[in-house]
Amino acid sequence: MTNEIKNVTVIGAGFMARHITALIVPYSYNVHVFYHRFDTNPSAIDEAKRIIERLLKRAPATGHQGAITYHGRLSEALKDTDLVTESIPENLELKKKVFAEIDKAAAEHVIISTNSSSIPASKIEAPVKRKDKVLNLHFYPTIKMVDIMRGRKTSDETLEKAKKWVESIECLPPSRKERERRPDLQQSVHGHKQRMLRLVGWRLREYRGPRQSMECIQWNASRTIRLDGLDRVGCSCGR
Repeated sequence: MTNEIKNVTVIGAGFMARHITALIVPYSYNVHVFYHRFDTNPSAIDEAKRIIERLLKRAPATGHQGAITYHGRLSEALKDTDLVTESIPENLELKKKVFAEIDKAAAEHVIISTNSSSIPASKIEAPVKRKDKVLNLHFYPTIKMVDIMRGRKTSDETLEKAKKWVESIECLPPSRKERERRPDLQQSVHGHKQRMLRLVGWRLREYRGPRQSMECIQWNASRTIRLDGLDRVGCSCGR
């Protein structure tokens, strides 16, 4: 496995995919955004660019900004990548299919992650051969925090590499001990999830319907909001 992550591929072009892209780029990482409709619908690229550029204007100045490229073919989006983060609707079978395609097309050293907050990597990894390089990296919409969760066979090397990368974009959550000392932290994250569910989900409901709205913000409407990520973060994560 190479020691450094330089290029990141984001799978999807929805709410969270655009947020993740805008979060990563200011820290000198190049981001390849893949969406299967970019080739057939150029306006989709224009919309993604417009929203990401608007998000970048709010981002803190961190020095050299990475480049963003947009791709309608998965093979092109994976050419020189080191890390893939999938941010598509919360559909287990769809995620399995996408992970299998990534596994076949990406270089051997590439880490494959899911942004899912309700589906653990252990349920998605079945069709993937590199199970030691699969994990959850769950980004929050408005909080600079990323939950890091193992799959069943995630290696310590992969976990440490992911943790260092998350540290580099200033998103690592507090340690377990710090959370235990600060019960208000877990309450604030739980409150944040519920507020986003109400404010964002319900606002989008009239346009997309209740289930599609939840998928847009990476929560499955049929599941209870859980805090599994807070119990399995960093190098001490459970399996």
